[in-house]
Amino acid sequence: MQDPLVQQHAGRGTGLVYLMLNLPFFCNYTCLKCCNLLEDTQPSVRPRSDICLDREKTAQVISGASETGIKVLVVAGEGEPLLHPDFTWLLDRTVEAGLLPYVFTNGSRLTDENIKFLANKRASIIVSMDSLDPAKYQQLTGGEKGGDLRVLLKNIEKCRAGFSALIEPRNGIRIGSLALNMVVTKLNYEEVSKIKAFCGDDVVFVSNQPTRIGLGERNWEHLYGTLPHNPDVDAALANVAASQRPLGTTSDGSWCAYMRNGMSVSSDGRVITCAYSLETAGGYSPLNTRDLVAANMEVMASVNKFYETSGHHRCILRHPKYKQFVNILHAERAA
Repeated sequence: MQDPLVQQHAGRGTGLVYLMLNLPFFCNYTCLKCCNLLEDTQPSVRPRSDICLDREKTAQVISGASETGIKVLVVAGEGEPLLHPDFTWLLDRTVEAGLLPYVFTNGSRLTDENIKFLANKRASIIVSMDSLDPAKYQQLTGGEKGGDLRVLLKNIEKCRAGFSALIEPRNGIRIGSLALNMVVTKLNYEEVSKIKAFCGDDVVFVSNQPTRIGLGERNWEHLYGTLPHNPDVDAALANVAASQRPLGTTSDGSWCAYMRNGMSVSSDGRVITCAYSLETAGGYSPLNTRDLVAANMEVMASVNKFYETSGHHRCILRHPKYKQFVNILHAERAA
């Protein structure tokens, strides 16, 4: 099973394919790996005024993306999108603009109604699942207030049924719209083959290293260790990489296509290096929705300049000197 967007678009020259557009943070979990939470707890209820999108501004960004030729809108960066009061509006506007929705979710809100809505929008869904052990899954998603694996598994089975009709045979392979995303750590590296087998031939398996940001930074020793490399985690990831690349990787395997062939915009309308690099907001020129190509060129220029002196990495967030990159970006903007 392969991912349709990566299969068709990623790595084709410098054309823009992806718009990564964040919703304001709102989540029901406090995952140990979370790159957006800086505190130990996140309120389950927040004032609506704190999390509402500026619909007029967001619609302008989506329209600008469509006019630029962007094909995909990725909802990835912050929290659980299916909890957000503007999520339905966002997907409606996305499809009206001719873009394909690409949604990352923890899976807790994949109700029958939501699955039907997503399938009708022909959305690609990437569900986070880091363990098939109930206790470990709860631990990884926030302890006592974390997720219930039984609920997730039931929701995944409903997704499999709902999305099976969207699987398309093409050039000898099967193209699907459902994936499971596993962040591999010290706590779960032994489950990689088990979760990959769970995906079978109707779900795309995705695996990644954790990012050292937010709660991920606070829990880094617990997740990855104290040394620059963790042989168990790295070997498990390398074993998967031998046969497949992470989602959003260019065809040569050396770049994140979401960044190289896309644009990331924060929930308040600022350019960011990628959907998870909220620290880079304010480090670039103000967003001009009529020239997203120029914004992408500015982002790539900053990354290329940094890589020239600090070494190349597929993912800027996972670069060992990512924090230096953020500091340099803001220092240059302030100069």
